[in-house]
Amino acid sequence: MINIVDFEIDKQLNYLKSILMANKYKEVVFFCVGNYKIWYDSFAPELAENLRNCRNFNYFIYGGKTYSILPDNLIEYMDFIEKKHPGALIIVVDNCLSVDGRNQFVVNNTSCTPAGFLNFKKFGDVSMLMKCNYSHNCHEYLKLQNKVIIKIIRFFDNIA
Repeated sequence: MINIVDFEIDKQLNYLKSILMANKYKEVVFFCVGNYKIWYDSFAPELAENLRNCRNFNYFIYGGKTYSILPDNLIEYMDFIEKKHPGALIIVVDNCLSVDGRNQFVVNNTSCTPAGFLNFKKFGDVSMLMKCNYSHNCHEYLKLQNKVIIKIIRFFDNIA
């Protein structure tokens, strides 16, 4: 029997793989927005820290536990990345609140508005979002978040 959660995560990672393959000659930058001290905003910093330890990961990573990208420094990071990595494929990793009440992981081949700034410019080329139903139990969400991070690490460990 197939686990629907695993199937959905694998489906999103396969979509990410197709995006990376279509852009295989571009520099890739991961822009990880969030605060690891807040459970519903910790996905991107946790992922950044884990990706730094991934053996086959040859991409640039901004954000994490030590250098968190938060609303107060978001614009400076965006300006810096646009100058330092012109023409790069920028993958924005962030959390957002779920509108349909589900906790889920989604990859979109579009830019997004980091850190929930509704009247702010969109950034990046691809978004990896961990959607959180804030009213749910944080343990359920963190369990899914850890499962997604493990699958992403395995995904990049298997890319040659």
